Amino acid sequence: MICVPAAQAQVTSLPISSLELIRAPSGLAMVKGIMTNNSRRTTGLISVTFALYDAAGTQLGIAMANTTALEPGQSWQIQALSPYSEVATAKVVDVKAF
Repeated sequence: MICVPAAQAQVTSLPISSLELIRAPSGLAMVKGIMTNNSRRTTGLISVTFALYDAAGTQLGIAMANTTALEPGQSWQIQALSPYSEVATAKVVDVKAF
């Protein structure tokens, strides 16, 4: 399960869609999604941070994904690999664009 709370609203011109939690071939959890640049300018650095939780709701840590130079109308395939295999849920906790 993936939650997208108010952190995403910080950058409304960069919406995140199609979020999913999958297993990478290594057995570790990976958060995937698509971010689209709906603004009229090319971005600088974009950083997305996900909080990772086990089945009991205990936070295990975070996973991050970064990119640069996302042009207007362009989409980015977010892939944030977790260092944990026991991730049951993830939540967007921060989105920054410079």
